[in-house]
Amino acid sequence: MRYLLDTDIVSYLVRGNRDVAGRLVQVGVQCAISAVTLMELRSWEPSSKQIGELIESAIEHLPVVDFDKSAAELTARIRRDLRAGGKGYSTSDIMIAATAIANNLILVSNNSKDFESIKNLNLENWLK
Repeated sequence: MRYLLDTDIVSYLVRGNRDVAGRLVQVGVQCAISAVTLMELRSWEPSSKQIGELIESAIEHLPVVDFDKSAAELTARIRRDLRAGGKGYSTSDIMIAATAIANNLILVSNNSKDFESIKNLNLENWLK
C-alpha cells in the first residue's frame, strides 16, 4: 500500500470525479482508507440511495488501515505541536494524518490547508 485516501477524496470518487477516478485506476490496489475515514463515511447521511450504495462499494473495496497505538501517540504529539504553534485542527484530520505517517503512506487530500502544518506528512492532491 502506498496511498491513504482522505475522506474528501472518497467523497469526490463517489460523486464521480474523473481526476480522482483516473488516478485511482493508475495506482490500483495501492490505496486504502483509515479507520477514521471509515467512521466519517459511516456517519454521513447519503443524499440519495445511489450515493449510499457508492459509499458502501468504496468501503467494501478499499482496505482499512487501523488507528493503532503508534498513530495514537503521533496524534497526541501533533496536537501538542499544533497547539504550541497557535494552530487548531480537527481531531479527525490529525488522526488521519497520524495514521498516514505511522504507516509511511502518502495522504491524498484536496484539503491541503487542513494538513500543511503537520510535520513529516507526505501529502498529494489529485485534483490539482
